[in-house]
Amino acid sequence: LDIVRVERGKGSFVGDMSLAPLAETILLRASLEPGSLNTLRDVVEVRKMLDIGSAPAIVKALTGTTNPALRALVTTMENKAEGGEPFLEEDNAFHQQLYTHTSALLSQLGTTLWSIHMQALRSAEVGTDKLDDTARAHRKMLTAAEKGDLDTYLVAIDEHYAPLLSSLA
Repeated sequence: LDIVRVERGKGSFVGDMSLAPLAETILLRASLEPGSLNTLRDVVEVRKMLDIGSAPAIVKALTGTTNPALRALVTTMENKAEGGEPFLEEDNAFHQQLYTHTSALLSQLGTTLWSIHMQALRSAEVGTDKLDDTARAHRKMLTAAEKGDLDTYLVAIDEHYAPLLSSLA
C-alpha cells in the first residue's frame, strides 16, 4: 500500500503514502469488466461529488478575485472546443488549480481520480460531441466562483459533468 518501503540491507522506512494503490485497484476492477463503462461512470460520479463537496471552499476562496491563469485555461478550452479538439490537459489543470483552495488530500484524490479517469477512458469509446457545453460550464464555474455565487457554481458543476455522464449512460 506504499505505507512502508523496505530497502534490503538498510531497513524499513515510511513510504510515499501515495494513492497509487487505490488507482491500481480501481483500474484492475475496470479491467475485469471488459467493455463495461461501469467503473468509469463510478469514477466520474465520485469526481463530481468531490467538486460539489469542495464548492463552498472554492467559492469562498475565489470570491472577489480575478484569476488570469484559470481564465487562460478556460479560453484555451473554448478555442479547442470550437475546433472540435479535446482539452483534457486544460480540464485537469483547471480542477487542480481549484483544488489548491481545499485540502491537500482532496487535491491528491482529485489527481488520482483524474488519472484513473484518463486510463479508463482510453479503453472506452466515449463521445466528445459536447465539448462546447463542457467548455462553457468551466467558464460558468469560474465566473460564479469569482462572484461568490455558490448556487450558480453548483449548477455549472452539473452542466460540466452532464455531457460525459450522458455518454456513459
